[in-house]
Amino acid sequence: LLVEASERNITPVQREHVHRNFFDYGTQQAIDEDWAPVSTIQCPSSFSRPDIILDVNTDDQYQLMSKLYDELYSINTRFSIHDTIAWMDKYRNNN
Repeated sequence: LLVEASERNITPVQREHVHRNFFDYGTQQAIDEDWAPVSTIQCPSSFSRPDIILDVNTDDQYQLMSKLYDELYSINTRFSIHDTIAWMDKYRNNN
């Protein structure tokens, strides 16, 4: 499917974020149900935080993720999404 997706007329965003060739998060539907019948799960409200971005596309984002991993991984190598959210909230309040 990845090879087929690369051969389609895809946008720069779809090229960078390959999952967007298969699923439209706005409509919550597969892009082409016959070609690639995929779905996603609904994010549990206990950790739904659309305000937190964990992408690494810029140096600033890399620096932030590096700090997060340096601090959380040193405490617990199996840190969770809840640890990540708490760290992000603390980081934002201190900056």
